Amino acid sequence: MTASSALLAGIRSLNRRKRLWFWFYGVTTLWALAIVGPVMALLFASLGQSAWAEQMSANFDLQYLAELVLAKSALAFTPLLGAMMAVALVAAVAHLFLLGGALHLFWSGEEFSMAAFFQGCGRHFWRFVRLALVSALFYAAVFILNSMLSRAGNKIWGEGSEQTPLVYWSWFRVALLFALCGLVGLVFDYARIRLVATDSTKAFRAAGAAIRFVFSNFGRTARLYVAVWAILLVLLAVYRGVAGIIGQAALSLVVLLFLVRQAMVLARVWVQLLFYSSQAEMYRSLMPIPEPVAVAAAPAPEIAEIPEPTEAPALPAETPVEPEAPPTTPEPEPQSEGPPLH
Repeated sequence: MTASSALLAGIRSLNRRKRLWFWFYGVTTLWALAIVGPVMALLFASLGQSAWAEQMSANFDLQYLAELVLAKSALAFTPLLGAMMAVALVAAVAHLFLLGGALHLFWSGEEFSMAAFFQGCGRHFWRFVRLALVSALFYAAVFILNSMLSRAGNKIWGEGSEQTPLVYWSWFRVALLFALCGLVGLVFDYARIRLVATDSTKAFRAAGAAIRFVFSNFGRTARLYVAVWAILLVLLAVYRGVAGIIGQAALSLVVLLFLVRQAMVLARVWVQLLFYSSQAEMYRSLMPIPEPVAVAAAPAPEIAEIPEPTEAPALPAETPVEPEAPPTTPEPEPQSEGPPLH
């Protein structure tokens, strides 16, 4: 299967299960509100009901928030940061839980139903948690490598007067970081699909099998991955263009902008699920078909041999019995003639 055919099959599979989108959309919206709400409250408390607060809340100015944290000291925001990290952890756990149900539907081909969806959620949740811990080791290795490259670049070009090689080196590091993170994400996407396909609980074995699968089919798997990312980037570009055109001069425009932003959140959820639906189709077409195991035939029950009939001893040949001759009546003896009578 080519990348384009897997993408089209994944789109069809995803569009048949529209209720799945809204489950992920609802969870994404809840945790986003739980994280952004306290930050917005802090922003309005520090600036009051001024135009600056409205402007920065619309753009979510992270630079200003960082400066605010430094000005107030990080210790004052420790409870808020702790709560945000807890909410982010709960959101990640909820995402893994729902992902098990989504992959169960994509792989089995069942239509969306609450019973089938939550059956997959519960069945694969702990397997995905163990696999997430394994993937954390790979991501840590990527960031350690990036840190080593950064120190090596500073050691080679940091002391020189020309900063151009160091700038190029930083660009190379960033590109390599994104490429390796994408590769790790690609591998563990297929590792999750393998856990569902084989109904296995072996996280390390699934990761190893996914690495072999990705590198043995690297061209097709990488093209599919890049194609879905390209769809996401196009949607983001369209959103930025539309959001830039819509102003906030009137209440109707504010409502329209809110709807556009929610549509973009739903589109991101759709693309996120498209990764898994299309990759499930790719894995289904490329996974090795197990050879049929020759089942030893059960021994046939022994049948007692029936002895062949022995020939009866030959009877002595009967001598033909000659028919008895009919008894013959003896002929009367001729009487001797006496003297002639005178």
